Amino acid sequence: MSRFVEIDYEQNLEENVNNRQEMAKGLDVSGTYIKYFGSKRDAAFVQGRLFDAKLRWKRLTVRCREKGRHLQQAYRNSKQVFCCFGV
Repeated sequence: MSRFVEIDYEQNLEENVNNRQEMAKGLDVSGTYIKYFGSKRDAAFVQGRLFDAKLRWKRLTVRCREKGRHLQQAYRNSKQVFCCFGV
């Protein structure tokens, strides 16, 4: 896969992740409501799941940004090689 295709794919993935973040925020609001107005047993379960979901979401967004940065760096490096060797 060429660098351009990888970079384009990564940008689309990052956009999709950011768009899905709105849905995750809605779920967070619903979970917070259940946490405060539901039974204690349900609240503890929901609170644990919300924490897990937030942690996973944060990891996903960080990985997307890191991969995007690595692809951009690889593109810059390959561009320098092509310029230096006249390929």
